[in-house]
Amino acid sequence: MTAEETIYRRGYSDGRAAGSWVINGNTSDKTCAEIFRKVEEGEAADFLRIVLCGCQAGEAEEDDLWYVYSDAWYEGVYFQVGADCRKRLGLTEKSV
Repeated sequence: MTAEETIYRRGYSDGRAAGSWVINGNTSDKTCAEIFRKVEEGEAADFLRIVLCGCQAGEAEEDDLWYVYSDAWYEGVYFQVGADCRKRLGLTEKSV
């Protein structure tokens, strides 16, 4: 496995762990439905206001492993939040 693959897997796993904290027993069905809609429409970043910090603007190169990690982290967050919303709202892939 390459370093990029290892970093991607770690970022995705960490993102899913972070995403698992978004929907909980205090989240109303209305809010859950709104979050789910935003995730499905690709607008969740602004709505969830999730920021992954770690480097200053212009500090990292475009091909830096940081970008691999952060892209995978966001993918993991969105996957987990979407899955948790589907479960909470009783939705299946076919009903979406």
